[in-house]
Amino acid sequence: MPLSLREEIARRYGTPAVVVDLDRVERNIARLQAACDAAGLANRPHIKTHKSPVLARMQIAAGARGITCQKLGEAEVMAAAGIDDILVSYNLVGPHAVGRLGRLLRESPVRLTVAADNPVTVAGLEEAARAGGRTLDVVVECDTGRKRAGVETPGEA
Repeated sequence: MPLSLREEIARRYGTPAVVVDLDRVERNIARLQAACDAAGLANRPHIKTHKSPVLARMQIAAGARGITCQKLGEAEVMAAAGIDDILVSYNLVGPHAVGRLGRLLRESPVRLTVAADNPVTVAGLEEAARAGGRTLDVVVECDTGRKRAGVETPGEA
């Protein structure tokens, strides 16, 4: 009796084993991109699930505008892999993060956008841009009703 795919993987690689069905990944990427295109939306997928430059490149090749990273370390990895349009969606605060951001701006040609939702973060971003020797795009994170993060009023923005 032939082995099931699960049994074959367990026998060949042991467990646990991460196995990616690239045909399914390609279909999912294409389906999501088609939905975004049909709705007139620019797709900027979040890489926090896969954290893979290979999969990020597949998303961009399918039509994504760029990618979104939650952490600066993820952005550094993606930039080093040649991904050239990155949004960092989490506030970068403190001298260590500001220094790393400035270094990434200085050492990489990547188009980098960062999110901010308070004046302390914005002040650090200004310092990072100055250290990086170039401008830095900033988007204001807005609270959409869940009270997790972001400014709540146009005045705060």
